[in-house]
Amino acid sequence: MLESGDFFRIRLQDEPRYKKPIGAYWLQAASVATFSDVEKREIWAWRLPSMLGAVIATLATFWGGIVLVGRRAAFIGAALLATSVLLSTEGMIAKTDAMLCAMTALAMAALARIFMRKGGARAAIVFWAALACGVLLKGPIAPMVAGLAIIALLAWTRDARRLASLVSPIGATVAALILTPWLYAISRESGGGLADMARDIAPKLGGGGEHGSRPPGLHLLLLPILIFPASLGLAPAFSLAKSTFAAPRNDPVHDGVRFLLAWLAPTWLVFEIATTKLAHYPLPVYPAIALLAGAGLARCFAEDGARRRLHMLVPFALGGAGLAAVLVFAATWSVTGSDDLVARAQPTAMACGVVLLLALGLIAMAKKPAALVGAVIAAALALLFIGREIVAPHAEHVLVSRAASRALEAAGLHADTTPLLVVGYREPSLVFAEGTETRLLQGFEAGDTAAEGQTVLVEGRERALFEIALLARKRAFAPVGPPVSGQNYSNGDDVTLQPGRVTASIDARN
Repeated sequence: MLESGDFFRIRLQDEPRYKKPIGAYWLQAASVATFSDVEKREIWAWRLPSMLGAVIATLATFWGGIVLVGRRAAFIGAALLATSVLLSTEGMIAKTDAMLCAMTALAMAALARIFMRKGGARAAIVFWAALACGVLLKGPIAPMVAGLAIIALLAWTRDARRLASLVSPIGATVAALILTPWLYAISRESGGGLADMARDIAPKLGGGGEHGSRPPGLHLLLLPILIFPASLGLAPAFSLAKSTFAAPRNDPVHDGVRFLLAWLAPTWLVFEIATTKLAHYPLPVYPAIALLAGAGLARCFAEDGARRRLHMLVPFALGGAGLAAVLVFAATWSVTGSDDLVARAQPTAMACGVVLLLALGLIAMAKKPAALVGAVIAAALALLFIGREIVAPHAEHVLVSRAASRALEAAGLHADTTPLLVVGYREPSLVFAEGTETRLLQGFEAGDTAAEGQTVLVEGRERALFEIALLARKRAFAPVGPPVSGQNYSNGDDVTLQPGRVTASIDARN
């Protein structure tokens, strides 16, 4: 978009990419144009919208939580959400999901104020505007979360008057103004972009998605790790939910928790039933879980006891141990050989163990809510620092595109004037690093079009087909330097990329 000046047609090279809406592309393009330059390839500029999304999600959670669970519980919940593994990670990578969480949380916070009779026309405008922005980011996800919550609230309370403020002509107009330019542009430019989105979503719900099928319960299994350190409040949150389900439907004391459960339960059920499951899918309901955890922890301190403290420690310890195990495993991605694996994993395991033991000790001894919450947040920040600043930069095994770019430079192939030809490996990260003139082709097609002297990266499984097609044109592939091996983290495939050049074949030279 930045290089061509075309901000409506979404493409990866010459391939249309209308599977996702345009919002994240616009945000990243605006960020780069404002704070950097497209030619510099400074990845932090592409990540700024995600960071902003994490901040907005946190503030929206606090804003909505004030009317739902009270100021102190809302502050605890928002702080736990901000430092959670999933949101803080999504906030540091150039993706859609942190900003989607922000818009969903903002819409739900406005809806909460309407439901709790603390907001009227202004809250309705915020609701519709945030929902429209959510559609620009990821299609039906934000409306699905809000719609299922509204249906659940109506079925539970049987009082539609509490949501009457949602019927807002001004809010609907604002939403239409936000969405109409994109809807018009995509219908005119893409020739079926909305259908492409539908075809992308349908397999994920019914099976056959690009990431395969996973059984129900996977998101629940990952929850203590991905929402860590809010896993400290999962048991108290469950207790709070249990008492709310048992309360009369017209009991106003439980209205706030009732709203959070309506936000959480139906959408969570949809994601568990859907056959395609990626870890970040439930992120739009994580603010509700964090607020439930905050409310549960606040109640625990009001009714302190050794048994309640034990209930808090167990899920926290499980989530922390799971996160530590992931970090220890990731620490082995940069090396080969059993001795090297142990040597690389040991320091990470020891550092994670020390952090968790200190945190568990502080939790057991803490007498005030601030001390306890501060201890778990400090533990989360320490573990995230270990992961991001110590483990991740050395995870060469899964950073294949970066390693390939370095291999080209080491082989002296970066100075070539012909566009780089990549055979059998289609990761956009390599295009980002090497430039949009890079060509991504499969074996036979690449061999039929490769020019003599052209720089090539060939994936091992496509090499034979590539060389057969070259030979038919009296050309050959000449490897330069060692191959790059690793795992493509986006799909789990093992890959081997060999740098080299296209030359005249021996017969042609003779």
